[in-house]
This record gives sequence, C-alpha cells and structure tokens, in this order.
Amino acid sequence: MAMKVNHRWAVYTQARGAAGCRLPAAALVLLLLAAPARAQSQAAQQSSPPAASASAPELVDLNLFELMNVEVTSASKKAQKLSDVPSAVYVISNEDIRRSGARNLPEALRLAPGVDVGAIGANRYAVTIRGFNGRFANKLLVLIDGRTVYTPLWSGVLWESQDVVLDDVDRIEVIRGPGAAIWGANAVNGVINIITKAASETVGTLLQADAGNDHLAGVTARYGSRSDSGAYYRLYAKADRHGEMTDVTGHDAADDSRAERAGFRLDQQLGRDRFTMQGEVFALNAGDRINSGIVTPPYSVSTVVRERDQGFHLLGRWNRTLDARTSMSLQTYYDYSRIEVPILTFAKRRTFDVDLNLRQEFNSSNDLIFGLGYRNSHDDTQDEQVIRFDPQARSLDIISAFLQDELTLAPEKLKLTIGAKLEHHTYTGLHLLPNLRLLWNIDPANSAWLAASKAVRTPSRGERDALFAWEVIPPNAQAAGLASRLATRTVITGTHSVEAEKLDAFELGYRSQLAANFSLDLSTFSNHYHGGMKRTPDYAAATVVAGTPSYILLPIVLSNQLAVKTYGFELAADYRPRDWWRLQAGFSHIHFGIDRAADLDNVEGSTPRHLLSLRSSMDIGKTQFDLWLRGVAERPMYADPGRRVPGYASVDARLAWQVRRGLEWSLAGQNLLDRRHPEFFADKVTSQPLEGQRTIYLQLKASF
Repeated sequence: MAMKVNHRWAVYTQARGAAGCRLPAAALVLLLLAAPARAQSQAAQQSSPPAASASAPELVDLNLFELMNVEVTSASKKAQKLSDVPSAVYVISNEDIRRSGARNLPEALRLAPGVDVGAIGANRYAVTIRGFNGRFANKLLVLIDGRTVYTPLWSGVLWESQDVVLDDVDRIEVIRGPGAAIWGANAVNGVINIITKAASETVGTLLQADAGNDHLAGVTARYGSRSDSGAYYRLYAKADRHGEMTDVTGHDAADDSRAERAGFRLDQQLGRDRFTMQGEVFALNAGDRINSGIVTPPYSVSTVVRERDQGFHLLGRWNRTLDARTSMSLQTYYDYSRIEVPILTFAKRRTFDVDLNLRQEFNSSNDLIFGLGYRNSHDDTQDEQVIRFDPQARSLDIISAFLQDELTLAPEKLKLTIGAKLEHHTYTGLHLLPNLRLLWNIDPANSAWLAASKAVRTPSRGERDALFAWEVIPPNAQAAGLASRLATRTVITGTHSVEAEKLDAFELGYRSQLAANFSLDLSTFSNHYHGGMKRTPDYAAATVVAGTPSYILLPIVLSNQLAVKTYGFELAADYRPRDWWRLQAGFSHIHFGIDRAADLDNVEGSTPRHLLSLRSSMDIGKTQFDLWLRGVAERPMYADPGRRVPGYASVDARLAWQVRRGLEWSLAGQNLLDRRHPEFFADKVTSQPLEGQRTIYLQLKASF
C-alpha cells in the first residue's frame, strides 16, 4: 500500500487509541431500552402484532420447534428439515431481513453467526466465512436462486454488482463449512444461497421508498399477478443512490454510487411439472479513489475513477415429480457482465451453465441423489495502465458429476450421508471431492452431527494470467530486503504453476431445544489448507529500466505454497421470554496456526478473532421495535500496524408502525454508537481507507 495511505491509517489508529469494542456500554443500552417494554407486556399480549405482508407469517406465529422444521435445500440439493441437516446451516428469513433494517445483501448476511462482513466503501464489501476475508474473498461460493455469482476473473464476489429486491427474498441459506461435494470447486469455507419467493407469493403491487442522511435514496416497484393460463409472474424495478463515505482524514471519499435494475419471474405448475423462468438487467456507476504508483515524486498519486458495470442474466428451471419416490430437475442459465474501471481493468464475461439432478428414494432408508453439470465461462479483456491479462481472452470449462446417498442406519436415530463430486477444471484438471456426514438424533429435542470432507479452490484468471503494476517504492526505502537509490516499481505476475488450493475439513455440531422457548446451535471446525499459493508473494530477479528517470523493476511471482490450519466454533441461540419478545444471539471464534511466518499478515490479519451479535425484536400493538448490537474484534496487521483496523461495537435500531394492513413506515439507524469507524482495510486495489458513518433513514412501504 502506498506510503500516504499507511500514514493516514497510523494517524487514525493513534487518534482512536485502545478503545476497542465498547460491548458493556452497548449491552447496557440494549437492556435499558428493553426494560420499559416489560411494563407493556399485558397490553401487548392482548393485541395482534402487525403482518409484514399478506403472505408472511407473524414473528410470534412460529415457535422454536416449528423453526427447527423449516426446510432448507442448499445443503444437499433436496428439501430437508433444518434439524435433520448434518451441517452448520443458518437460515436468514425474510422477516429477519426486514426487521434488521438491512439495505443490501452484505448487510443482511451479518445476521448469520460466523459470517464476517466488512464495509470497504459505500458500495464495496468484504464477505467471508471462517477466515481469509478480502475484497475478493475466494473461499466462499455465493448463489442467487442457484445461479453462481462467484467470478472466475478475480475470484470472489463483486458485491457492488449483486442486489435483489429484499422484500422478494424468501430466505438466505448460509452453510458454514465445505460444500464442494454438492456445489464443486470454490465452495471451500461455505456456501450462501439467496432464494427468492415464488411468483405466486408476490401477487399484488409493492411500492417502497427510502431516504437517509447519507444521501441515500431508493425506490422499488413490483407488480405480480396470475395469467389466464394459470402462470404466476412478477415484474420489478429498483433504483438506488448512495452518497460518499468519509476517509480516515475526514474528507469525502468520492465513492458515491447509483444502480438500477429491472427483472421478472414466471412460475407455472402443469401437472407433475413445474417451470420457472427469471431474468434481470442491471447497471452500476460507482466511484472510488485509488492510489497508483509513479516513478517520480511523490511516487504515489490518488486518482478518482468511476466503475461502470452492466449486464443481464436469464435462468430457466424445470422440476418434474415422476412418482412418490422419484424426481428430477434441470436448470440452465446465461449470464453476461461488463465491467470498466479506468486505469484498472476492462472485461466482458459470458457464462453458460446447465445442471441436471435426479433423486431416487429406493426405500425409507436409502435416498440417492445424482447430478451432472457443465459450465463455460469466456472473458475478453483489454490492457489498462495497472492491470493487463495475457492472453487477453480465455475460455474456462468445468465438467462435473456428483453422487450422494443418505442411509438410515437406525430409524429416527442415526443417518449416514456419503457422497463425492468429480470435477474437471481447465486450469487444474480432475478433482475428487468426497464428503462423509453422520447425524445422531439423540432424542426429539437434541441432535449431534459430525463430518469429514475435502474441498478445492481453483486459481482465478488474475492469479494465472494477469500483470498487476502494484506500487512504487521510493528511493532508499526497503524493497525485497535491499535499499536502492532508484525508485522501485513492483509488478505482480501471475503464473501457470499456481495449483489448486486444497482443504481437509473436520466438523462437529450439536443442536438442542433446551425448552419450548429456548434453542441452541453449536458448530465446531478444524480446517487444514495446503497447496495452491500463499498470499505473501516471492520476489524475482530485479532489473533496471533505463529512462527519464530510470527505475528498478521488481517482479513478484504468485507461485509459492500455503500451509494454514484454522479451528474455532460458532454458537447461535434463540430465546423468547415473552410471546411478543424474541432475543437472538450469535458468537464465533477462530484461531490460526500458520506454518510460514511470512503468511501471517494477509491470512490472519484480515480476520477478526471474535464476532458477536445480539438482537432484540419486540411486537407491541401495531409497533415493532428492534435493536441489534454487533461486536467485531480488531483486524491486526503485524508487519504494518498502520493498517490495523481496531475492534468496534455498533448498535442498529429500527422502529416500525403498521398504519394499516399493507402500509408501513419505519425509521432505522445504523452505527449509532459513534459518528464513524472503519470496518476493513483496502486490499488488492489500493483504495483509500474509509469509515462507515452513523446513518438514519426513513422507509415507506405500501402493498396492495
């Protein structure tokens, strides 16, 4: 990172001191605000809480036993009760999202325990599970209605380009831990599947408007109906504007953004067949201030750039029930995207994917699932000042097959799931990704599970084919252990020797319904990563480039091995002291064991050791009141303390009033404990370090 940015981080850290997380004070606020509501318990119990929508259940309608019976599909590509899934699964419901006050997908993902979300700017986020976070976090597979949004160009997800109408989200299934035996490569530390509602659940009109003090303005319109042929459909459009965040010096960061998207969904049931067709077009214009190196003083310049993204996708799905024990599904989609960031990158990418799944229940103790898949991804790039690809265009193919069998070893007591995926990737060849899971239903209120599995992360185009002009080190400064009288330009070079990164994972979990109003979910893990490449690069032989002025060119080759072990746990609790009051808690811890000291910074430094979440939801007559306390431990940077991100605590609040059925207004606040704080440092692309700020916004929603 440029010297100027390091200095600004150092100034910020000194100014903040060692305050860390103010959890006790925030917890006291939570309790004080909850206390007055106890006095209103009798009145609240005599009135009905407002409905979120015509089809959504009340908060009090689902008791904890029913919540454990919520169906999930992402763990094994079939519907299962949450209590019967031998994986660390958490379901974020539509009601959870609405009451949290989240305004986009990354903010909604904070609801799940163990999911680390850091805001890099007004439109950019780092999201991961179980470590290794970053702008392009590469060990988390994200899907929207089964369509992967993981990009093979850089790895990870460009969250600024991914959005949905949050009111249309049915649920978000978050799987912590490997999902490679079902979903294939890059489902290493977890899988997130964002599942939208069927068109039959969104009949009618929805109008929504948002406005806030951070120059937020958003409008959403949706219309759903039923055709004469019996098909249900919905049409929607959404536009958002977001103002600038503040950098660590207190100045505007030029990272304002505007985004528009429109789409549709069509669902029809014809006898044993169910058809779904959906599509969307989008456009994004987002600002950023980046630091790029030059070989003359001051050796680093700050440049405002505009990221322009646009694209569309079209997805079709056919489900058929052959008989009571046999079913099949066929899904295919086409995805096109174009991203342009001056001086950084220009790329067009086209993806075609087809996926076939068959399910056969031979008897009550043998449930078999088989699948075949093919994906082609083609990109075209052009040279820019900072990033270049060689070759400029490339196609990548993935061919896969998987088989999974669920065996009942003891009725109602013991189930064994065994399976594997065989996948061939253009870069790394053939991979076998096995999975073994055992579920023990101790009694109707308690269950335990254990799992052993393997996963791989395949290299991105950037790691294999890119040249990245990283930074310029001033004369007489240290570079590769040496000081030179000339400026040194570092260039990161991809290499074909980069192999797949492998994971051996072991997990153990326990779920308990301790009482009718209290449930507990505990997951533990031990992960061993090996192969692939380490994040800290090696220096190659330097050369002198003659010119005016002359400078040293120092190549950095991404080809060495990574050896890391992590272990930790995630805990989730759900408690309902009253029928009008719900409390939810989540806590996670992770510990790193790193074989190479040089890997320490970018592997462990990007990850907080602890994450804490405490949520309170109250229904009092026609009023809803929600409080959400989050605590995040520091992100240390051992070699560069100036980039350290201090730990912080944050409180979000939401007050909503149901004016009448179908009409609701809400007032929400985020980051209420302080004016602003940073959540993540800028990695990969050296953007200015920014701070999230206290935000108050008003939302009006009408449905009819």
